[in-house]
Amino acid sequence: MDEVFVNPNDVKLKRTVVFRGDQDQVRERITRGANWILWIVGISVVNTVMILFGSDSFFNLGLGATFIVDLLFKHVIQDSENHARLILQGMNIGIDGVVYAIFLGLWHLTVRRFAKWGLITAMILFTLDSLIFVGVGEWIPVAIHAVALFSMSGALIAFKDVEIKRL
Repeated sequence: MDEVFVNPNDVKLKRTVVFRGDQDQVRERITRGANWILWIVGISVVNTVMILFGSDSFFNLGLGATFIVDLLFKHVIQDSENHARLILQGMNIGIDGVVYAIFLGLWHLTVRRFAKWGLITAMILFTLDSLIFVGVGEWIPVAIHAVALFSMSGALIAFKDVEIKRL
């Protein structure tokens, strides 16, 4: 039996979400797969903080794009005058913040608005991000990216049980 979910925000958008089967199970499968985006962003933030504080270590699940930005700024900051360091660190955090915001926005669209395209876009961006690690020959992050993408695909499969209807 189909379950209809009407979010008050969806009424403004003139749409409703119809779940085929148990709504809670479908939501859980989508959320579980999409939550990998949150883990990736969270670990990437930790990587950024670690690098800003001088660490040479990083977590393999993090984003390659922000990792490269962090490393570039780390080297520029080391060679700069004291008064410029704070500005450069702010620029580093700002650039990384834009990337994080994109992924968090895609997570929100996927989990809260049931926008399948949000998950697909996040998966494409994460696949492209994994190519950064391929390019530098870091295979452990590539393998972990593959596991994350596989887990996200569970949410993609769950979208077969979701239909957005226009009111």
